[in-house]
Amino acid sequence: MAGLRSQASLLRTLQILSQTRPPYHLRLHLKKPLSPPPKPLPKHHLRRPPIPFQAESTTDVPAETVPHLKKAFDALQSPFALLLRDHNPDWVLLDFASHWASDIASDLGIPCAYFSVFPSVFFAVVSSLDASDTDFNRLTSPPDWVTFPTKVACPPFETQQLELLGRPNASGVTDWHRFFHTI
Repeated sequence: MAGLRSQASLLRTLQILSQTRPPYHLRLHLKKPLSPPPKPLPKHHLRRPPIPFQAESTTDVPAETVPHLKKAFDALQSPFALLLRDHNPDWVLLDFASHWASDIASDLGIPCAYFSVFPSVFFAVVSSLDASDTDFNRLTSPPDWVTFPTKVACPPFETQQLELLGRPNASGVTDWHRFFHTI
């Protein structure tokens, strides 16, 4: 999950890299000086939040509190819409956690690109599923649409982990829904 606050140093690094790398790498063509967007953090009305105060990503919290981080992340939906409307970026890069971001960007006519930490083989294997699927055993054999011999498939122990992604959690949104709605 991406961080919840803007990182000015990351933006500067991307700008420097875009000017020093060969042309086949990322290039940022800026019309005005680069500055981070304002921090549209939501107001929380919890007495004792279930996530650490400075948590910005899934690496900052114990695994059992990640759904609460996703719930807090979902609270950014309205501020994110305002940010896009006010700043009109050229592109939005998003990951699976922000399942609502592509709809907001689409409504504003802003193109999106999906950033994934998963390798492309993951998409090949799960491409035969949809958000409502619960039969993960069929992932233990190659996808039906693959017409050449391959051993690409999920081992049974991984399908057990994938089943957990379809279960409701504290955020109220399953990870499968987040994933399939985003892509």
